[in-house]
Amino acid sequence: MVDNIDKPLKLYCDNDPAVQYAQNNRSSGAAKHIDIKYYVVKDKVWDQIISLEHIWTENMLVIRLQKA
Repeated sequence: MVDNIDKPLKLYCDNDPAVQYAQNNRSSGAAKHIDIKYYVVKDKVWDQIISLEHIWTENMLVIRLQKA
């Protein structure tokens, strides 16, 4: 990982609830089943190391390449 980046690394995700969870600063009982790896992602988002953005599955590059 690079130590000296000026802005967060932008990651695209087609799972909108996961993006919303990572950007939400509240905890809920409904999220208690979420795997620990998502907490790590949420911490990285809040530390501004990464940023998550929702993208529709159809707009992902890998899907476009598969259709070609």
